[in-house]
Amino acid sequence: MNYDENPKKKIICCLGDSLTEGDDGDRKEGIAPHLVDETYPFFLSELTGFETRNYGKCGCNPTSYLTFFKNCHLDVSDASIIVVMLGTNGGLSFEEETQGNKDYQELIDILEKESSAKIYLCTPPFVTQDSNYPFAENVRKAVGFIRKFAKEKNINLIDLASSERITEETSKDLQEFDRLHFSIRGNKVLAEEIYKDLDLDFVENHMNMSFKNSKFVQEMSDITENMYRQGWDERNGGNISYLIDEKYVKEYFPNDVSLRDIPLGFKADEICRNKYFLVTGTGKYFKNVKSDPENNLGLIKIDSNGAIAHLLWGYKDGGKFTSEFPAHLMSHATRLKINPNNRVIMHTHPTYTICMGACLATDEIIFTRKLWKSNTEAVVVFPEGIGVLPCMVCGTNEIGVATAEKMKEHRIVSWTNHGIYGAGNDIDEAFGLIETVEKTAQIYMLTLDHLVNEIPDEVIMGLAKLWNLKMMPGVIEEK
Repeated sequence: MNYDENPKKKIICCLGDSLTEGDDGDRKEGIAPHLVDETYPFFLSELTGFETRNYGKCGCNPTSYLTFFKNCHLDVSDASIIVVMLGTNGGLSFEEETQGNKDYQELIDILEKESSAKIYLCTPPFVTQDSNYPFAENVRKAVGFIRKFAKEKNINLIDLASSERITEETSKDLQEFDRLHFSIRGNKVLAEEIYKDLDLDFVENHMNMSFKNSKFVQEMSDITENMYRQGWDERNGGNISYLIDEKYVKEYFPNDVSLRDIPLGFKADEICRNKYFLVTGTGKYFKNVKSDPENNLGLIKIDSNGAIAHLLWGYKDGGKFTSEFPAHLMSHATRLKINPNNRVIMHTHPTYTICMGACLATDEIIFTRKLWKSNTEAVVVFPEGIGVLPCMVCGTNEIGVATAEKMKEHRIVSWTNHGIYGAGNDIDEAFGLIETVEKTAQIYMLTLDHLVNEIPDEVIMGLAKLWNLKMMPGVIEEK
């Protein structure tokens, strides 16, 4: 599955004129804009830790900027915050209806349609009155319009015109070349003035909601619902842990901010440390995951010492991971050492597999042979056979250690009188493995004492040769 289709980052898009693009007003080398790298979007990125996109364009008023925005197909679809600062070059007026007013509104309408970001409208900052240029008058009219527009449309306002740090007195330092454009020092102050009015808690919630709607949570929601429908996971039975690669987690939680720390109760293997797992919660019902994933699932990061789980998302009601998570981590560690692509450990209570375990000796050769000889799919799907444990107390480190030991040879382990553990590279593979075992166990139990046509050993060997399978030794003797 490709998880790069809709990456979610913390992104601020900055729209505006030369004050955004970064013209500092220095005209010693000619009349062309003198652009600096240290723009206010640059400093805003440093303050927030977010990615910023500088969509500024020198010389633009709202009408020309709207054309620029459309022609350049500027992308705001994945933004968390959008900052708009226009009006210094005229076009806006609270005293009369202008084309610039209409185009400004159209621009905001497009932004609201194309993005779920929080939008901030900035009034232009202070400009020194200069008889040769109309910028101060432009700003006066724009400030009145933007204040009114933001109030009427219920959009967030950042009133830079009333900033006590950007004034006539500070203009010699912050707008040193022409009392209009900002120097690098001025851009830093401008960024700080915008930053203090940003609602960064909204962004955290925005990212949390994004993870709630991620493919990872969707997969977990779908599979738990499916397993509950199968009748395998009564009440709070069953649990799943899903190892998610760091690069995908960072799209949602770049700073690893822990909501709370949860002791693991044992020392996780080094191979599982500093890794991220999406895990079903203790005491949670699979049937409720889809409707309320934030209570029933949790995204955790195992700390570098292997003793603590940092909760990044979920378990909203104060809960924690399944009591069998230590067993999961032990199995993850074992499988990762054998297969670095393993990502899922799945535990469930499939009816016929439990019945079959109750009817047979706890012998892996016998158990595997009965399955292979009941369904031709069995040897193809799990040629390494099935591991079998006797009845043990579940939820303990002891059963976790025993399961992990079996996982060295098998991707699936039967817990007698309890259920089954399966491993896979993804959700589908782990579920498909368990599904095949359960279907085959059902065939075995339904034909018990009525069997006439059992799969011959030579057919099983033929399947193994056809698919070049490495079979569990001792189950079928080649003749």
